[in-house]
Amino acid sequence: MNVDAYSDFSEISTSKLRTAFKCAYRNIPKEQRGLSLNQGYQKLANCAQFSSFEAMNAQDSVLITVNEFSRALASCGYTKPSGLYVSKLLECDVLCMSLSGNLCIAITDNVVIDTPFLMSPSPYIPNAKFYTLSVDASDGAWLTFDEWQDFIEKLRNTIDFELDDIESQISDIWDSVSPDCCGELFLSEVPNYEEMETYSEGKFRQTVLDYSGHTPISLIYDYFTALSGRM
Repeated sequence: MNVDAYSDFSEISTSKLRTAFKCAYRNIPKEQRGLSLNQGYQKLANCAQFSSFEAMNAQDSVLITVNEFSRALASCGYTKPSGLYVSKLLECDVLCMSLSGNLCIAITDNVVIDTPFLMSPSPYIPNAKFYTLSVDASDGAWLTFDEWQDFIEKLRNTIDFELDDIESQISDIWDSVSPDCCGELFLSEVPNYEEMETYSEGKFRQTVLDYSGHTPISLIYDYFTALSGRM
């Protein structure tokens, strides 16, 4: 089983979210579409915990999970949308938490695959070789989608497959990336956790976005969930 290192959550602008959904919707054969695009937008808003598409559009950004986006697509007739496909559409961050296993890349036929993988459990792709990236065991690693794509692009433009030191070449490029740590939570102020317990999921997520800063969204979400008693 291949375990990718994309975050389950995406903080994405409403305009980008609409574009991503429209792009995926157009891949559904017309004869299989169970909803119109506008109806699909409404379903997307509901899956993202909004009362309506208009309410979602009133926000600058949205906090949505890969599974929620997939459910909205499936309701329109998309057959089993791949989580990996959706993660890339939503431009999810890349996370390697301290206990989740080493971050790694895969190379097959001298082509660097752009998906970030976790080495534990060991990933498998036919005819591919995996290379582990150095990640601090306690701090983990956190990169934005764009930072990861830039890293992959550097690998593709730099690696000389005629040489035997592929692992060393990858290591040198990775050392220049300097990913942020994701093992520590930073809050500029402490929210009212007792009030959070009564929040709707939509309002709770907006609070998470309000407090998000230099900390992965998924970490803040889980932390607030635990302390507010919403589990």
